[in-house]
Amino acid sequence: MNQDGQIIKRLTQIIAAFWLMMKFISMKLWLTDRNYPLVPIVELPSFIHVFLFVISAVLAIWLIIKPQNRLVMIALIITESTTILGDQSRLQPWHYQYLFTFFAIAFNKGNSKKAIQAIIVMTAATYLFSGLQKINAGFIQSVWSVHMLKRFFKLPHHIIHNRFVQWMGFIVPLIEICGALGLLFIRTMKPAAWLLIGMHIFILLFLGPTGINYNVVVWPWNVQMMWLLYLFFIKNAYQFNSVLYKSTTNYVVAFCWVLLPILGLFGYWDKFLSAGMYSGRGKLMQYHFKDSNSVPVELRPFIHQSKYDTGPNIILTDWSVKELNVAAVIERRVVNSITQQLNDRYAAQQLHFEITERSH
Repeated sequence: MNQDGQIIKRLTQIIAAFWLMMKFISMKLWLTDRNYPLVPIVELPSFIHVFLFVISAVLAIWLIIKPQNRLVMIALIITESTTILGDQSRLQPWHYQYLFTFFAIAFNKGNSKKAIQAIIVMTAATYLFSGLQKINAGFIQSVWSVHMLKRFFKLPHHIIHNRFVQWMGFIVPLIEICGALGLLFIRTMKPAAWLLIGMHIFILLFLGPTGINYNVVVWPWNVQMMWLLYLFFIKNAYQFNSVLYKSTTNYVVAFCWVLLPILGLFGYWDKFLSAGMYSGRGKLMQYHFKDSNSVPVELRPFIHQSKYDTGPNIILTDWSVKELNVAAVIERRVVNSITQQLNDRYAAQQLHFEITERSH
């Protein structure tokens, strides 16, 4: 087996291992025994969700042991795609990335060079669109000011709201955009990869136990991305090559990872499928209650109340993180379905759920 083949073999094992780990961290997302409503494309019986979870785990373990088994990889792609039919909240950025990584490997039919080119494009696109999504006032007001400066760095109010400090927040998307473009050129590839690895280390400090201790499922994803950056762009210095890239499979990758995310910048494609992680775009979706007694018992662990609220409320993404260990998919079709289901579920108790929006 040549070097490219060895790299793809190792990548398959690592992706399968991290995928398995992250699915167990977010186990409730993949099952039906939970309070957070499912938003299915196709209604599936509860035992099918369990069956799909078990089959996915078995196939992932198989690929860790036998990473060159293309049929097993295709079976895992089909299984994981089917799970999305059962709940749109499973359209998580890391799940989407892992699906397409195996898609690029399996359907390039043993052509490791073409598979590597597809992964280069997906990696660069992830950072490019993640950066572009963050160029908005919402990122500065919420992610930068509240979560980074206030909660993580614990800076005082007058420093946080200093105009220069506020503008410094755009350094974050600039790092991602420059890193993404740098990965595509041989002279800038290694510095760009090291820059992005440094960014991932900061993200782990920021989101991990040393920081705000939030969204556990993305911690291993950040580790895996650092490993990929080192393996592809520093150790082996793989360069984007438009000639090597050409294949039907890779055109599908380009369509889903470059063209559709452009539409996502304008709201015509899902934010999570456009690398819109921690972008600050959109509003906080929440359900408001007049008092604590009006909150159903099973929903009380997810209640939030701040000094700005007149009563308790449930912020949808916080509910998702607390119960499912993943961020909520905040797309209008998903939110509307969840709201309707809650109204149906608690109709006998004469509770009315209405989604409200507020700035971060």
